[in-house]
Amino acid sequence: MKNLIKELTKENESRIKKTIENFHNELKESNELTRIEKYTLNRKTPYKRSRANQVEKRITEIYNKELQNKLNQIESVKNSFDKLPNDLVLTINFYKSSTWGYCPKGSDNYGHSTDSITGCGYCKESTATAQLLNQNETILKKLYEAKNKNVNKENRGLLGYGSGYGIIPKFEGGVGVRSHVRILEALGYKVTLSGNDSTTVLIVSEK
Repeated sequence: MKNLIKELTKENESRIKKTIENFHNELKESNELTRIEKYTLNRKTPYKRSRANQVEKRITEIYNKELQNKLNQIESVKNSFDKLPNDLVLTINFYKSSTWGYCPKGSDNYGHSTDSITGCGYCKESTATAQLLNQNETILKKLYEAKNKNVNKENRGLLGYGSGYGIIPKFEGGVGVRSHVRILEALGYKVTLSGNDSTTVLIVSEK
């Protein structure tokens, strides 16, 4: 995963530099609390002493912590199984909500589950499958390895529609379950999709 780590580190350095530049530009316009301080640092008042130094330090700390979380995730995925120990079975059950109509809630045979997916105007079913697939580190490992080999290529061009926009690919919600099926098949899995009006079942198998 060296290429992913390299790109994430480069991106983080750029973010820190750009955010600090934006802070200083905002400070030139007004001595009041800047947007960077308010929304990035979650401050309600400016620092009383060494304001610029304090802000730069906190920006660096916040972004470095976010980077470390991503690196920890990559390390965890890297150490996961190369193959699924057994077929992954995703089950999406629909229940009726008086507010949102039919809403899905998902679970799998690996012990993962989702919250109830509410709201309207988007594909809730694929939001449930995305949440489950993004919890399976063996599948994420194949996703990451594919991107690591082609780190400069956009996720959608490399892995298919619904694989995210960032350096680290993921399964997007709201894109339709068949988009997830196509991504999984591109990774080399055999996928079976079935169901009825109340239940969707997605089975992911090693070939």
